Amino acid sequence: MSRASYFSAFSSPTYRDTEKAFEALEKLKIAHLSNQTYTSLSGGQRQMVLIARAICQNAGILVMDEPGSSLDYSNHQLLMDTISDLAAQGYSVVLSTHSPEHPFSVAHKAMLMKDGKIVSFGKTNDAITSGVLKEVYGVEMDIVSVTDRYGRPRTLCLPVKKASEKYM
Repeated sequence: MSRASYFSAFSSPTYRDTEKAFEALEKLKIAHLSNQTYTSLSGGQRQMVLIARAICQNAGILVMDEPGSSLDYSNHQLLMDTISDLAAQGYSVVLSTHSPEHPFSVAHKAMLMKDGKIVSFGKTNDAITSGVLKEVYGVEMDIVSVTDRYGRPRTLCLPVKKASEKYM
């Protein structure tokens, strides 16, 4: 289906179209899914197939609206790693998310909005601050940078409350 725009309504996919489709599946390490029906796939597998479809269409820009919503943690992490890898390969990725730490792992720039208005825009580390997060989410957050066990820097956004306040 991803190559349909490259041939007429009365023609069939060529060998090259099939080859491009398999190249995209292999790029995302999901070639093993090629003979499964889309409806039998998990949410994470479906997201990966949709990304492969965009790659197969030669899309240079990937627009993703909450791609990690409803995914289990493992598939969510796989998706974020894939997005980061694609950006490193030269794809432009426009990603909307409600998770404030996502931009730290996959973005060069971030835009935070509230009520349809831009609150902050710029380099990720400049655009996402504790003050901006408080303004956007209405919750105080600490932005914490750590190094994981493999030496990779990670940034987390942690909601905080004063010692006298209780969580609901």
